[in-house]
Amino acid sequence: MTSPAPARTCTPEELLLMDDGSHFELLDGEPRERNVSIESSRVNIQAAAFLLGAAMLDNDVVCDSELGFRIFADPNRIRRADASFILRDRAPRIDQSYMTVAPDLVVEVVSPTDRLDDVRQKATEWLDAGVRVVWVLLPKTREAHVYRNDARPAIFTAEDELNAEDIAPGLRTLTANLFPARR
Repeated sequence: MTSPAPARTCTPEELLLMDDGSHFELLDGEPRERNVSIESSRVNIQAAAFLLGAAMLDNDVVCDSELGFRIFADPNRIRRADASFILRDRAPRIDQSYMTVAPDLVVEVVSPTDRLDDVRQKATEWLDAGVRVVWVLLPKTREAHVYRNDARPAIFTAEDELNAEDIAPGLRTLTANLFPARR
């Protein structure tokens, strides 16, 4: 059974009560459905699995795309990262409705219907909210665009090594490892 279309505007608390609320972000009080494709979903799982492996070393926290973040200046903005990594020492209690701590690293996977300008804007929003590094993964080209506050975005091809060891030891891998093998 599907839920009815969300109301034109709602509060973060109302979004939590929606049956399919985890499929939406909240931008200026307006629910916006997240774009997902089979390929982007597979990349999302691959990236989350990598982060999980790194997090297990120190009991850091990895979250999937269902978790909403309420870390933005606008109280009616809820964003969901495809995957996120938070150092154990910074992670709040788990029983919150929305995460109120900025992740150390966010992964965004570009879906075929995403506009790259919108994804770049989202990466900037994450950085402005306190995220240290944003990895934007492009399944079609098997590239990673890495955003940091202190530098221009860097582009990594499948053969390049992504490295976020300044956040946590073990956060390093070949870009190709974040993408499932092609069939």
